[in-house]
Amino acid sequence: MEQKNWTHVRQLVGYHRYDTHDQVIRLNGLYRHEWRQYENFFQPTIKLAEKVRTGGHVRRVYEVARTPYDRIMGDPAVPDARKEELRAEYQSLN
Repeated sequence: MEQKNWTHVRQLVGYHRYDTHDQVIRLNGLYRHEWRQYENFFQPTIKLAEKVRTGGHVRRVYEVARTPYDRIMGDPAVPDARKEELRAEYQSLN
């Protein structure tokens, strides 16, 4: 979990304590809008596909790096209406 905290929270705002009401409102707005869009539409991530154990050695095989947006657009289980909403949001970003 700390790895995700570092990439999603600590990297953006550091280790300072932001606890006033105004700071909390601003950070929550940033997470809900700009940072969420950046992470989901433009930051590729890799996912572990499988682990293969050979004796005492574990070899990890990863999928090709893709953004969460690309993963959703390629998933047949996601309804087409939701994909259209995401496509419209992606097209609105500069």
